[in-house]
Amino acid sequence: MATREDRRAEAVPGVARLVRSRDFRTSLARVTGESNAQTIVVALPDDRVGYIFDRVREAGGVAAVAMVDGQVCKIAIMFPASAARVAVAEEDDSLSQIHPDSRIDMFFDYLEIATIVVVRCVAARLIDRGELQLA
Repeated sequence: MATREDRRAEAVPGVARLVRSRDFRTSLARVTGESNAQTIVVALPDDRVGYIFDRVREAGGVAAVAMVDGQVCKIAIMFPASAARVAVAEEDDSLSQIHPDSRIDMFFDYLEIATIVVVRCVAARLIDRGELQLA
């Protein structure tokens, strides 16, 4: 039986093909306002949110998270939330209370409903509302 790291490594080539496409890079630039290199964290649907947030933090606080489920991939950009954004989220009660043990697929489901999600000091937004095909 393949380990979690083996499954994650098996997904990397498909994600790499996807992110090399011009359409994807254009979508990423629209969301981030940049077209330069981004760190990409490959996630499995049952990865814990805390694990993924730790990888984003290790990447300097900005990363594209590619959740791979078979041949389907969903990608979200995660970036530091400004103090002002966190304050507004606290004030209007929209600061998300996501438990670190929650599964990342649940977080992605939530991202499909919300435009931008603020969790602690991280904000997240889906790159493409559709499911991207790896093959």
